[in-house]
Amino acid sequence: MRRKHEENVKEMNQRFNGVQKMRPSHNEVVKQTDRKESAKQVHRSRKEEHRIYSKEKHEIKLGGKHAFMSKLLLHVFLSFSQKRDLLGNRLLSHSQESGSQSNGAVYGTGYSTTSPANSVVVMQGGGQ
Repeated sequence: MRRKHEENVKEMNQRFNGVQKMRPSHNEVVKQTDRKESAKQVHRSRKEEHRIYSKEKHEIKLGGKHAFMSKLLLHVFLSFSQKRDLLGNRLLSHSQESGSQSNGAVYGTGYSTTSPANSVVVMQGGGQ
């Protein structure tokens, strides 16, 4: 009977040792959980980055056409409020002389304030 008991103990020890070999050590478990946590963290951060990128891309897509029109209208409004044409040249009021000299080019409305109204003045040179 004692021999049978010893065999049982020996068999149990072998099983236990086999299970111990299969079971990872404490340090390996910690490493695995750290790895899992860091992988989860990386996944979360990438997911967040993608969400932000998608949101920005969607906003750009939506505002693309409207943004161009609003910028154009803003440019037109600001240029006329500063009394300039769309190229940035100064617009002339009726009290100013029609053709002003700037870098050798003549800018004007094509009408002379000194000559009779509606008579077109032909100018040499031109705008940009």
